[in-house]
Amino acid sequence: MGIAWLNRSLIARKETVIWAMSAVNTWQYSGYIMMIYVASIQSIPDSIMEAASVDGANYRTRVLKIMMPMMASAFTVTLFLTLTNSFKMYDLNAALTNGGPAMRFMGVAIRSSQLLAMDIYRTANQFNLMAQAQAKSVVFFVVLVVFSLLQVYYNKRREVEA
Repeated sequence: MGIAWLNRSLIARKETVIWAMSAVNTWQYSGYIMMIYVASIQSIPDSIMEAASVDGANYRTRVLKIMMPMMASAFTVTLFLTLTNSFKMYDLNAALTNGGPAMRFMGVAIRSSQLLAMDIYRTANQFNLMAQAQAKSVVFFVVLVVFSLLQVYYNKRREVEA
């Protein structure tokens, strides 16, 4: 196609590998997330939208003041799913890069796309440090629970019921 930046592999360069994995992850889950949003939009009663239209609300006002607040539960669910899946992503990391490409940091080879779940796996199975891997797993679980509960708590406060 003649586009210079497409001639180089995005997953083979340490500067772009995380962005490339993020793009693949977004593409992978976009259909699933969209189904949640479509179901949420379809659950908004037509009578509410019709009443707002009769009262003189334009399309933008109806979307921002009625649809978005009524879809808050869908935002809570999708943000929760996206957050937890992003934290515990192992399969995509292993399939695309296996933690590579490697780079040097303070004289030590560091895998530039190795995420936490892969680090825990390698600690246990490659280096045979089961206790350290278990400790990392417990800390990882606690952090994930705290992030998830905070996210759900703050998003639940913005929800409205029809």
